[in-house]
Amino acid sequence: MWVLGSVQEHFIRELNRETSSYRHLAVGLGGSGDCDQLREELKRSRRRAQDLAREAKNKLSPHLLEADTVRPEVARLWRILFCCIRVLEQEMLRTLTLQHTFGLHLGPIGLINTGVHEYGSSHRSGPPGDCLDLSLTDRLALERAEVNQLHKELIDLRNLINVMESSLDMKTWILDELTEKQLLAAINEDSNSCQENTESVCSEAESVGEESINTVQRRRCLCWIVTSVVLVFFLSTVMGILVVFLT
Repeated sequence: MWVLGSVQEHFIRELNRETSSYRHLAVGLGGSGDCDQLREELKRSRRRAQDLAREAKNKLSPHLLEADTVRPEVARLWRILFCCIRVLEQEMLRTLTLQHTFGLHLGPIGLINTGVHEYGSSHRSGPPGDCLDLSLTDRLALERAEVNQLHKELIDLRNLINVMESSLDMKTWILDELTEKQLLAAINEDSNSCQENTESVCSEAESVGEESINTVQRRRCLCWIVTSVVLVFFLSTVMGILVVFLT
């Protein structure tokens, strides 16, 4: 009888909610609202998310191994948890890149003016009071330590993902990678179709050009004929008038 399903689902929902909050806060990194308080809130949020991920994994692991065949509801929750942790990993990786690129205490930095100066309701942009008491060297050291700690947490999270991936077959949940031959074949098909389209367009342009040239030539011939007829009529009229006056 599946009794603990609601407990695991609760942890997974909380993990999904905390990951969404973490992603919302991470948007402010490198922008006009970036500050020490934002990064401190990000650190607390990611650690809460990691604790929830490990707690949910520990709750599900015994049910995954208790029988020879994995129950469908256990496999479903395991895969959902796996996807949530992968999303958390991607967000933490993006945070690591942004924090490494946009250092707050490395002198003048080019923060992007996004027009947003606060993220969430728990903080506002501006250095906290305890950071004002620290020297620049200490603040730089804390910033480097935070980046190194985030890198270490990413490694631990990657190990957790590898363990989960090896515990249950995830092939149906992972997209197949394109091989080099498939990629080259797709590129060749696109280039051949583009070449055919180009050739058809060129042939159509040539035919249209030939038709336009023939039309212009016909119009010129018609103009010459009309002009000749008008000149002959004019000369005939002049000659008739001269004959009348002379006689």
